[in-house]
Amino acid sequence: MRILKTVVLSAFLFVAMYAVGFCSVDWSSVNLPIVKFMAKYYDVEPITVVSIGQRMEKYDDDPSVLLYLANEAKVDPFEFLEKRIEGKTWVELFKEHKIKLTPLFLEAGKNLPERFKYAYAQYAAHKNNPKYKMKLYDSNIRDLVQLNLLNKAFNLEPRSIMKSVNNGTSFAELIEQQLDKQEFQYEPEPKLEDTDIE
Repeated sequence: MRILKTVVLSAFLFVAMYAVGFCSVDWSSVNLPIVKFMAKYYDVEPITVVSIGQRMEKYDDDPSVLLYLANEAKVDPFEFLEKRIEGKTWVELFKEHKIKLTPLFLEAGKNLPERFKYAYAQYAAHKNNPKYKMKLYDSNIRDLVQLNLLNKAFNLEPRSIMKSVNNGTSFAELIEQQLDKQEFQYEPEPKLEDTDIE
């Protein structure tokens, strides 16, 4: 019943935004493999992925973060879209909905690629002292969410993903490479009960 309500609300919000000119959807994008993948992975309609993506064009990985957060918080993705447009950071939205950040940190060993060193240093400081509040930026959240996506959806080693991204390959390129290799099959893991921000 909740899923039906979410689908109906999403459809209503999308139609409303379209009607008042907030978005002009590129309908041809709905059939792109990466759009279908994201829709299946996050259990939303492909048109939701496209419409969110077209309103979050500045950073390619933002739609994935938004859909991840919406799933974890059990909130319609368009509600988060409006909050992002209003200027909320990802960390603020995670905290507002009491979604843990720590599960996003996958075991990757020592001497991490440069792009991931700061975030993992913050995580290490928090592990050593649980009272320490991690200071993460939007760029860190994007990287961590996409790292998890590639690890869980395609069983790629976190360190291998990190090296590729650090060397200039985008997360979208990595996803497309995997989609070219195999048919996407994903069973979501049970939601964590503990949803503190740390």
